[in-house]
Amino acid sequence: MLERRLLASASGQGSFTPPIPVYRASAHTNATPEKAYTFESDDGLAWTQYGSSPAIATTLRDPSLLQWGGTWWIAATAGGGLNETDYFYLFTSADGVTWAGPTNIDTSPPGTTATWAPHWFVDPDGDPHILTALRVGGVRVLYELHPTNAGMTTWSAPSAIGGTGWATNNIDPDLTHYGGTYYLIYKDDDAGTLCLATSTSAFSGYTTTKTGDWAGWKSGAGGGSIEGPIIMDIVTGWRVYYTQNSGLSAVNAYRSETTDRTMATDWSSPSAIASFDGYNHSLPIRVTGS
Repeated sequence: MLERRLLASASGQGSFTPPIPVYRASAHTNATPEKAYTFESDDGLAWTQYGSSPAIATTLRDPSLLQWGGTWWIAATAGGGLNETDYFYLFTSADGVTWAGPTNIDTSPPGTTATWAPHWFVDPDGDPHILTALRVGGVRVLYELHPTNAGMTTWSAPSAIGGTGWATNNIDPDLTHYGGTYYLIYKDDDAGTLCLATSTSAFSGYTTTKTGDWAGWKSGAGGGSIEGPIIMDIVTGWRVYYTQNSGLSAVNAYRSETTDRTMATDWSSPSAIASFDGYNHSLPIRVTGS
């Protein structure tokens, strides 16, 4: 297990601030109405709840956590169950414990009839973006939008993420960048599997290179529908977290790792994360400065 890093005080007299957790995560409850909870961990494997219980009392799904600009942010699907909104929720916090909001972030311009699972992505220039699935014309398509000021009070209109090989209904996009390539993992909502797409541009030019149970994540989780991926750089390679679901409820949360920087091969057999039992769409991140 990674040890928590202790920061010396400015006085240099040997006193210390409280330990900083290396990882934090957000998730919503399986129980309805769904609420957001926050977790912390030293190793990304064993998790304990922190903050209020729940962290946010508003009914929501799919909370995605970000530390940016000296502020904590949570973006989330508005409402419980199969929501039908043309916006997602945005919450803010100075300390990651006390949350203000929600603010409704508009996703309506493409003709949106539902908005699912907004996930954060910070680009190589350090600017934040949201990737989300919008139902437009009866199918779910992946879109990007981003704040246009530092306070995230104004946002761009959603723009469809360009590419080939998409499934008919695509949800739960998570994106990372490494070595000049963008790696996008998303759910084929009809097949209940996670797909891999790559591009040399952040929001266009994607080619879906892996479909079906290509990494063994579905069969390794018992064969049920899997969703809610998040990609983490673990220095030696990649770790992907995801959940196995039965309907709207998570059965288990899992992790799988590879040393292949292209993400195409050598994923480990999925391991269940018991401390996320009872929670859904668990999305861990590494804390800045840890």
